[in-house]
Amino acid sequence: MKPHACIPTRRLGGFTLLEMILAIVVTAIVSASLFATMSGAFKTRRQAEDHLSGREAARAVIHIVRSDLQCVPPAGGRISGVFIGENLTGMNSGDADALTYITANSNLASAQDLADLRQVELRLLLRGPQQDYYVLGRMITGNLLATITPEPELQVLARRVVSMNVQYFDGNDWLDAWDSTERDNELPAAVELVLVTAPPLSKEPEDDEARELTYITTTQMIRLPAAEAVETGGINLQGF
Repeated sequence: MKPHACIPTRRLGGFTLLEMILAIVVTAIVSASLFATMSGAFKTRRQAEDHLSGREAARAVIHIVRSDLQCVPPAGGRISGVFIGENLTGMNSGDADALTYITANSNLASAQDLADLRQVELRLLLRGPQQDYYVLGRMITGNLLATITPEPELQVLARRVVSMNVQYFDGNDWLDAWDSTERDNELPAAVELVLVTAPPLSKEPEDDEARELTYITTTQMIRLPAAEAVETGGINLQGF
């Protein structure tokens, strides 16, 4: 009888355990790399959106203040009022200046009497549980001839404000403060506003140095048309 010949066995299709482990390791490495790349991209996008949002908010504040100052009535005109800029120091020795002025409700050219005017005070305030930043308050007082001075209406122009610096140009130099009651009712020729804000971040930086890198500084110089002399007498609100 002939011995049985060795019949070779055929390998079934599939992967060995070693191949499976290698495949898992490679997949994990590629996935981790993709996750890190995508995470960095999303973080950069969030930061860009936060920064853009902060800049847009600062521009909106500048627009409101510019509109107010361009409608300040002329010094010595038929209607005029106080213009007082205070040079103040706030948290961490930063600027926390304040500015009070009389302005027309809409268009200076259409302001005919006191009913068209209001007093506005711009001031940094600490409000709410978060005391790391200010809010920029715009306090509006209307009805300037009322027997009892009405309570001002508070409008919050911006939150997460770090500092506000205001300077005043007298035609020759930039000054840190201004008081029209001590300057014969004179108005500055221009005002420079420097507003430093922190954008609304998805995640607050843990240390001060990293936080400061996110701050947005917005600078705007605003000319006061009413600074030009007007040779008419009239109502004066310096005592308001």
